Amino acid sequence: MRIFAEQQLSSCLDSYLQGIRNDIHQRAESYILNVNEQEFIDHIIEKARIEPLAIDFDSVEVSDRERAIPAENFPDYGFHVRAGQRYTKTAYVFHLPFSGSGELLKMMPSARIIWTTNVDITGHEISFEIIDFSNKPEAARQEADQIMRNIKTQLSHIATEVDGFNQRLSEFVKTIFQNRKQQILSQKKNVQSLGFRVRQASDVPKSFAVPMTRKKIFTKPEPQVNLAAESLSPVLDDLIYEAILQVIHDTGKVFERLPSVYANKDEEALRDHLILNLEPRFEGSTTGETFNKNGKTDILIRHNRSNIFVAECKFWAGQAKYHETIDQLLSYLTWRDSKSAVVVFVRNKAMMPVLKEIQEGTSKHACFLKFISKKDDSWQNFEFHLPSDKDCKISVAILAFHLPTE
Repeated sequence: MRIFAEQQLSSCLDSYLQGIRNDIHQRAESYILNVNEQEFIDHIIEKARIEPLAIDFDSVEVSDRERAIPAENFPDYGFHVRAGQRYTKTAYVFHLPFSGSGELLKMMPSARIIWTTNVDITGHEISFEIIDFSNKPEAARQEADQIMRNIKTQLSHIATEVDGFNQRLSEFVKTIFQNRKQQILSQKKNVQSLGFRVRQASDVPKSFAVPMTRKKIFTKPEPQVNLAAESLSPVLDDLIYEAILQVIHDTGKVFERLPSVYANKDEEALRDHLILNLEPRFEGSTTGETFNKNGKTDILIRHNRSNIFVAECKFWAGQAKYHETIDQLLSYLTWRDSKSAVVVFVRNKAMMPVLKEIQEGTSKHACFLKFISKKDDSWQNFEFHLPSDKDCKISVAILAFHLPTE
């Protein structure tokens, strides 16, 4: 991908505004006339607001690999190479974590420097490659520094334009809504003035999708028992639970594809990378090592003051330790916590025997209830119960990633 050079940001922002306009105009007339105006406007703004892009330049990492470079790709001078031949050279790959809307990495800001370069986007990480043609790492470092300076400059232009868009949203949505409401009232007044009985029609409201918005963790109340005695407790929506697990799965696959970067990191560092990808994608607080009931848990997502997702990250150390990890996870949960995960990092050279142990060993746990589904060999979903309450069912996803030590 050519960073900051694929699409005009201003054109995309205009299309988002048109999407908002269409959304409001396609709503049922009865809905527009009866909905609480401020609540509706706030809802539309929340959906349409673009999450700013942030790149963590302080956490840049580098890996290396050998590449067979075609002679045609060498600089024009100083190298004795033959057309049609390939020559092995070291390639340095620089990895930059980012948060916010990855779509903005494609966008060309209105104010910009005339520059771009090829990058790869994997999960919430930007990577670019520099070939060390002359065996001079210091020259590669200088080239990388210049690329990152250019990225910072373009990023500042993107941030300015996105901030302006977000600031204009409130007045824009309010104006479109009020104009549409007034249009409907005028139409009804004109129809009624004809003197005939008015036939009513119902429209199906339509919604629009903004690809650059942050996914919100929406909650739904548990079934009401006694409103006078109990307050309603939030439960993580199944679709959001699935989306959280997908982020963890995709990030774990990045770990596996970049062993030179992640294989030797400890549990805390790997956990922090997971949180780095979860935090910008889901509204709420995602914290590591947060105290919760009987102890500390690796990843905890909260809504207001309730825990709605809990996960434990552990290196594989055999079935007995695996069961202890599940015990530890269940000990953190209360009746309000119904969604959870165990993330297993496998250092063993062979992955399949461990996956077999997980598959066979999970059902042997004392709190196991049933197997739910299998997304792939490294992601399975189960149902458990709390040790203290067999009627309290808990969703537990098991995700395993292969990070063998060299």
